[in-house]
Amino acid sequence: QGFRTTPLNNATLLARLRYYHRLPDFQALLESRNGDLGAVLEELRAGVDGVADPFDLLPESGEVPGSAAPPGRHAGAGA
Repeated sequence: QGFRTTPLNNATLLARLRYYHRLPDFQALLESRNGDLGAVLEELRAGVDGVADPFDLLPESGEVPGSAAPPGRHAGAGA
């Protein structure tokens, strides 16, 4: 729907790709906090200053939320 009303350019495509690609990760985080959106938002606010990329606060698709990955690193990320 939005592509018909939004100019199509690299910025639009990259923003949509990044957003839609990580939706399952946002959902996994929300589900891991029993659907408590307030708790999720507070957790993200508290952690954002400790990571280079805020998306590092999300579990990877298929990763068990709360796994042993160090803060700011995804489980399975390279060294």
